[in-house]
Amino acid sequence: MVVSASMGVMAKLTTLMGDEYKKLKGLRKQVSFLKDELTTMSAFLEKLALMDDGELDPLAKDWRNHVREMAYDMEDCIDDYFTSHLDHRYSSSDAGLIRKIARRLRALRVRHRIASQINELKARVVEANERRVRYRLDDCNNKHGVSANPAIDPRITSLYQNAGSLVGIDGPSQELIQLLSLDRDTDQRQLKVVSVVGFGGLGKTILAKHVYDKIGHQFDCTAFVSVSHKPDITRILRGTSQVCDDVQQLIDDIRAYLEHERVIVTTRVKDVARLACGKDGQIYRIQPLNNKDSRKLFFDRVFRPEDSCVLQYEEISTEILKKCSGLPLAIVTVGSLLACRPRTMDEWKSIRDSLGASFDKNKSLEGMRNILNLSYKNLPLHLKTCLLYIGKYPEDYEIGRDELVTEWIAEGIMGNPHGENLEATGNGYFSELINRGLIQPESTGYGGEVLSCKVHDMMLDLILIKCAEDNFVSVAHSCKDYMRMAMHHERSCNKVRRLSLQCKAARSDCAIEGSVISASMARARSVSVFGECSHGLPFLMLSKYIRVVHIELEGHGGQVDLTAISHVLQLRYLRVETPGCEIDLPSKICGLVHLETLSIFSHKAVSRLPSDISSLPRLSVLSLVIPWATRLPNKLNKLKGSLRSLTILFNPPDAVGMEAIGELKNLRDLNISVNRWRDDEILSLYALGSSIGKLDELRSLQIHVPPATLGDVDLLCSLPIFAQSIERLILHGWCFSRVPRWINGTLVNLQHVLLEVSETSSSEVDLLGELPSLADLELRVGLKTRDVIAFGGTRASLFPALLKLKLRVGEHVASRLQFQAGVMPKLQSLHLWFRNCESGIHVTPEGMQHLLSLQSICVEIYLRDEELKATYPWDAMERAFREITGANPNRPSFKFVKQV
Repeated sequence: MVVSASMGVMAKLTTLMGDEYKKLKGLRKQVSFLKDELTTMSAFLEKLALMDDGELDPLAKDWRNHVREMAYDMEDCIDDYFTSHLDHRYSSSDAGLIRKIARRLRALRVRHRIASQINELKARVVEANERRVRYRLDDCNNKHGVSANPAIDPRITSLYQNAGSLVGIDGPSQELIQLLSLDRDTDQRQLKVVSVVGFGGLGKTILAKHVYDKIGHQFDCTAFVSVSHKPDITRILRGTSQVCDDVQQLIDDIRAYLEHERVIVTTRVKDVARLACGKDGQIYRIQPLNNKDSRKLFFDRVFRPEDSCVLQYEEISTEILKKCSGLPLAIVTVGSLLACRPRTMDEWKSIRDSLGASFDKNKSLEGMRNILNLSYKNLPLHLKTCLLYIGKYPEDYEIGRDELVTEWIAEGIMGNPHGENLEATGNGYFSELINRGLIQPESTGYGGEVLSCKVHDMMLDLILIKCAEDNFVSVAHSCKDYMRMAMHHERSCNKVRRLSLQCKAARSDCAIEGSVISASMARARSVSVFGECSHGLPFLMLSKYIRVVHIELEGHGGQVDLTAISHVLQLRYLRVETPGCEIDLPSKICGLVHLETLSIFSHKAVSRLPSDISSLPRLSVLSLVIPWATRLPNKLNKLKGSLRSLTILFNPPDAVGMEAIGELKNLRDLNISVNRWRDDEILSLYALGSSIGKLDELRSLQIHVPPATLGDVDLLCSLPIFAQSIERLILHGWCFSRVPRWINGTLVNLQHVLLEVSETSSSEVDLLGELPSLADLELRVGLKTRDVIAFGGTRASLFPALLKLKLRVGEHVASRLQFQAGVMPKLQSLHLWFRNCESGIHVTPEGMQHLLSLQSICVEIYLRDEELKATYPWDAMERAFREITGANPNRPSFKFVKQV
């Protein structure tokens, strides 16, 4: 991480050597000296970054830590200078003479202080280089690989998301299902609790989730709950039951409800497994993979079907697998490492020898950690930094790719490669971490694109150990924990650089002393707060070097005071999600000239929105989802050069604001929600339609409006308004009378569509089939439809790229659905949702056997009539769909859901 810190400094020193600062000859001379000295140290710093703390001589370790903190301080000093320089540049030209003189005097004082700091840093750099030479610290060496920015390897996503590719799971899953099923002779449940116990990395959670997905539809009520090592019990219980807020009452209610129900528990701790079982349960000890399954999992990860060199690696593969001891996590991790390295016998032998000899004899936590650490050591330097940043997130947190990449950019940890698109580079880094098995794909979009990830708890443990060693992220799990950590940092030479506060205690138990924070947070670069702690947040803003503020608070009541944020002049990223808390924002934030992302989400009141949001020169992402009347900021056109993403909740809709959107020429993502709509506000829709037609760079459009409020008005039906760049079109609640004619094959990049129509026909749905890139379609059809809806009715080759189809129709439409031979050749997922079921007639679509790539079918039945729920032929309906599922030659999985 010392390399990351020095890279940031080098980039800013280079900026200070530019033409803009050529008049500052004294400063340029000092900067040139610092840049040359740091360049001299860079190669050695890279060697040290590739070595574990245990491999380093204590003198080298101390020198490395000293240089890391010095590099951070140097970057802070330069940021101070940039801030004073920008303060002068962005000052008002019509300010009075007295104010201008005062500002210049203030700038001179700041620059004098910065000059003194640079002299001090110069002395520290000289001393550091002298120490390196004096103690001959260069006598260490290592090697590392450098990789490009790859796409997601489809083999790694299938390991986590395709049930058919899960290796060695059929036998254990059938055993669990049998343990939980009814006894055929007595019609009684055999067991109430099954505790799956085993060492970390054996796949306990994957097994439980597979069983849950396979038989969950047979149960009236289901829940899948993840409990971390340091669980927030209140949050977990509230997520399971919404009855009340009293924790003890929730415990009593859940215990009473589960007393006669069936439960699966997974744990590493035998005592927990035994206590969970009680007298009516059984412990199921999950076993490592056998040799056959281990080899299949390993070779599926390392090699592609077309590879012809498998045989020459047979022997060494056997030796590597022996060291993995049948642990799926170990096999996937080592396999991912080999898949990302040059395929040579020397490379494979090096990895084999690095695994050590102890793990095959003792399946210990330390042995598993050694395997994970091996993958970490073989990461290129830039990926190490990006991976450690993930240490700020709580356990089991679903990490969005776009949000993570944006924070990487805001923190500057990716450097600033000239001529490169930082967003694309960051997406490539994310993909490589997925491919290496260090983070696990959680949700995917169309085309298999990974949209979010999670981190295995054992990997997170390793990340946090590395974060502590490198003073990269400081994590506190309570306010008291933070106080202890802050005092420790105050006594040591290290300062808190990145803080993640993950409070689970009640607000009344959370008290932070401002004096302690003031000292420990003075050099912080990012602040992340998760949980239920909002007390003391103003104190967390005391560092003037903060670039990222990320706050996600749960619970109800309380206030998040962010008025001090207007003074955090280095801020680049502000994201606040507090559904149950009020947010207090400053009245003006025009001083935040570096701010690129501003995202506010709350179900409660927000005191005010800053009046000068449109004055932020670098604002790229603006998201305002708050409950009270929201209008777009004034003079929105001032952001037309920088704004690329806009999310806004209108309440009520604003015609002037809708028109202003059309001036944002660089907008790529537009997400508009409307809580309510009056008849006299319908002109706002016309203004919005006109604006959308002007956005030539638009890639994603999402519109959420209240259903059944627009009548028969088809405002966009006759207009070819969309740019060719459009990839995502979500029109939720906006019901057209028919499929719009402008949705056709000319929209060559359109991949994801959600469309609602009152009625439709075969020829109209085939308009959608002409979209050459369409991969994800959700079509909601109203009750007026009386025609046959045949997909591929006009031409069999339609829907060539479709992977996922969701149809939401009335029950009477089911018998009119047809799939012609040859249509949707790549379709993998089919979701049928029947609503307003009243007749109880169980009919199924025709031609589902023609969907030859189908992997999963889900059928949901929604009943509105209370009396019909008791008489509806549920079993007959399920049997009918199971029969046509069984007739499909690809044998897709089947799920039947009752929405009652």
